[in-house]
Order: sequence, then C-alpha cells, then structure tokens
Amino acid sequence: MKSNRIPNWSITGVCTEARELKNKEGKTWLYAVKLMALGGMYELQTKDESLFKIFGEGSEYETSGTFDHFNGAIKFLLKQAKAVA
Repeated sequence: MKSNRIPNWSITGVCTEARELKNKEGKTWLYAVKLMALGGMYELQTKDESLFKIFGEGSEYETSGTFDHFNGAIKFLLKQAKAVA
C-alpha cells in the first residue's frame, strides 16, 4: 500500500545566496536560496516570488518545505520561511 504522506523538512540557517534562475529569453522560471546550516549547504527552490523576496544574504531564517527529485537528485522545495530575530 502506498502512503499518502509527503516527506517534509525543516532547516534553520543563514542565507548565503539568493538568486533568480532564468531561461534563454531572460524570463525567471525558478528562485533558488542557499542556506548554511549544521556545517552543510542547502539549496532551496521555489516558484513563489513573494516568498523569495524575504531573503537577504547574511540573515538567519527558519524554513520548511517538501522534497522532490529531478533526474535522480533530491530537491528541497521551499514552502514557508520566516526571519529569525
């Protein structure tokens, strides 16, 4: 029996990079944020521009989302984020 549960993750870390990924025509198709946490670097991805705009390099954030995969690689899909005061 297949589970209906979607695996999720939660990471608190410092933003080291926030960038827009664009296609050949220059149109943004995805936003990527890199967080440094627990000695590792994590690249979070979202298509939500308003969620992406809260990130600033050097600030700390609590983030959460779900997993996906692309060509055998695991992707971290960003669903929620808030700045840590």
